[in-house]
Parts: sequence; C-alpha cells; structure tokens
Amino acid sequence: MLVLLVIVIFFLPEYISYMFSSYTLVTPWIDYFTLQNNKEEAEEKTRYWQLPWVPPPKEEPPSEEELARKAALKEKAGQRLREMAAAKRSQKIVELEKQLSYLEELSEQLDEAEESEASAILGRSGYLSQQEIKYAILKATQSLRKAKGESNGNEEKADASAADKYPLVSVPDEELTPEQVCVC
Repeated sequence: MLVLLVIVIFFLPEYISYMFSSYTLVTPWIDYFTLQNNKEEAEEKTRYWQLPWVPPPKEEPPSEEELARKAALKEKAGQRLREMAAAKRSQKIVELEKQLSYLEELSEQLDEAEESEASAILGRSGYLSQQEIKYAILKATQSLRKAKGESNGNEEKADASAADKYPLVSVPDEELTPEQVCVC
C-alpha cells in the first residue's frame, strides 16, 4: 500500500510540472533567437556542469623482473609436466614388461602341456588359442618397443602375423577337429 502511494505521488501531474519547472530551464523561442544574435549575453546565461572524471590508469608493461619471474614459473611447470610424462611412460613400460613376461610364460606352459592340460590353461587365461597368445605377445612387444622409443623394424612381420591370425583357412576340412570347426 505504501509503495503504491509513493508511486502515485511521484507521477501526479502537479508533481511532474513542479519537477520540470524547478530543475530544468527551457528557453522560450524569442529568447533563443535573441541569444543567437547576442553572443555575450548567451555566454552569461549558458550554464555548464562538469562532472568529475578521471581517466583510467594506463596499464604499464610488465617489468623485466616480472617477465623473468613468469618465465621461471613457466619453465618449472614445463619441467613438472615432463617429469610426470616420464613417470607415466616408465610405469607403462613396467606394465607392458609384466604383461609380456606373463604371456611368454603362458606360451611356454602351453608348449610343455598336453592337450587336455592346454585347454584348461587356456580356459583359466581367457585366451581361446595359442595363436591368439602369440598375437598378444607380438602386440605387447610392439607396444613395449614404441614406449621405449626403439625403432620397430618388424612392421612387415606384423603384417605377416595378421595372416597367421586365421591359420585354419589353409587346413582342409577333413583334418579339422570338432573344436576347430565350431566357432561358438
């Protein structure tokens, strides 16, 4: 209710005309033309209000000490990142070496085991065949060489091993065992 009353008071026509006459100066047309001809009188009656204004401070270029400090911080951050990357790379190399040794040990166990034991070993390891283990060994070796930064001259062998991925293609159907025929 109070807010509505205040709004009504401020916008009453009498209040508006009071504000207009009290705080504005309107030159009648006759005075305007008179003032245009008489420059001295126009200067006397003209009022100027200068609001305080301060220009914004100019940004100074950073000093050499500040530039050197920023460069040192940047270099420290770069060194930290390089150290973190080296630690991650060495951790990856260790993991790949563990995986490779596990796969080679698994391959040796399969070579030494009989067929019934070999299928049990394959079941525990999660691999389906010895060829799949050899392919995993090849991939792990390539990844390890890449992680160590060694050149990989065995790219042609990798292409040839892709042909070994499907070794049963060249075997006649009569020589296949029931397990080799069924790909369930």
